[in-house]
Amino acid sequence: MTLDNPSLFTNPYRPSESDETPVIPFTGRIKAFEHLYHQLTDPSSAGVSVILGRRDIGKTALLKHFNSYFDDTFLGVYITLLTQTIRSESDWLNVIALNSMQMLSNRDFSLYKLPKQNAEDGDMRRWMTDEYLPHTLEIIRGRRLVWLIDDAGSLVQWAKDGKLPTDHFAYLDGLVKHYQNLGIVLALDSRYEMNIQKMNPLVQVTDVYRLANLSEEENKSLLQQPVQNQFRVSDEAAAAVYQATGGQPRLVQRFGSALYEHQQDKNLVTANITAEDVKTISAVVQKQSDSDFQKVWAETGRNGQLLLTAITRLMLLDPLTPVTTSAIANWLIESDFPLDTTTINSALRGLEYDELIENGKAGIRLKSSLMQNWLLQYAELQTVGKTISSSPRRGLLVALVLLVLVVAALAFVVTQQRTDEQTITNTLQPTLTLVTSP
Repeated sequence: MTLDNPSLFTNPYRPSESDETPVIPFTGRIKAFEHLYHQLTDPSSAGVSVILGRRDIGKTALLKHFNSYFDDTFLGVYITLLTQTIRSESDWLNVIALNSMQMLSNRDFSLYKLPKQNAEDGDMRRWMTDEYLPHTLEIIRGRRLVWLIDDAGSLVQWAKDGKLPTDHFAYLDGLVKHYQNLGIVLALDSRYEMNIQKMNPLVQVTDVYRLANLSEEENKSLLQQPVQNQFRVSDEAAAAVYQATGGQPRLVQRFGSALYEHQQDKNLVTANITAEDVKTISAVVQKQSDSDFQKVWAETGRNGQLLLTAITRLMLLDPLTPVTTSAIANWLIESDFPLDTTTINSALRGLEYDELIENGKAGIRLKSSLMQNWLLQYAELQTVGKTISSSPRRGLLVALVLLVLVVAALAFVVTQQRTDEQTITNTLQPTLTLVTSP
């Protein structure tokens, strides 16, 4: 990286996917931390919690800021499974032990009492239960050790692949129940939500907390706090960003980054960021987010895609009229792809659960104007168009058109042949007359 743009080194929002720095923009999530505190301190919960959420909703950020929210009586050990490759349960338990020791070392705890990891594969459970954990908990002297396991869906996959024994979650459950000062927090992508039951008996339904988009107040804090010592992001600008993003953390972060760069280019350090500035850089954020919207679209499902397109078109055609279920049904009928009311309501609930739409007294609307812009440009033409063209009615129409074209082509060929024959006959008759003349 060159030094052509020094602001890249000071931009506090750090939007790059490859940025591994632990100091990332973060705000709010108080209810999530309160849930974790309750789960870790209430004896009836056994010290286990699951943070469930979509991609880029902030699960990793929450885990990495665990130690910022909790005091030093809680020792969080961040363990990401995304980059881990294991062959057996022994490998996985070794990963836990090594990460825990690294955290203790960073906190300046003396590790000389910890037992060496020289046990054979078959003894790793006993070593963790009878040697490693007792000595570790003795070293931290009454504090609570918490394993913060990111991308925990890998555990389910490893168990499915036979890399972990079928009773592994029962083993972990036994650990947290035996050692009251041990806790486990699992961050899980919502795509694995149906697999939570496979984590029994470690995880119960009451252990799950679903991480949602930022509230309007949290959105404002995420934009204003990281730059509060340099310039001010006005409340109007923050509201404009919220309207554009719907509080999706990744999108808000992109706006923060783009606004920071915009402010540096203006060379007006004390000037406020206004709603007009948000409008100016929206196209940049829109382009940066196109691939994200494409992923969301691909994961939504056919009925959800049809409804998103219908809502988008109805909002565009008449912004002042609330979008209703009946209006969506009529639009789909006119589009030659009707859905019954039950199917529409089911798809609406799914879109609302994924926080793509709001369905209230004011009607149905998309939460993010950036998402709406993307849908207007790509969705109907590229994806829903293909879905509709593959329907039986449209397929029959295409077949009939092709049949007509084939018949027309055959008629043309026959006509052309007759014309050629007539032309040859008309040309040969004078020749025969000339040959037979005396």
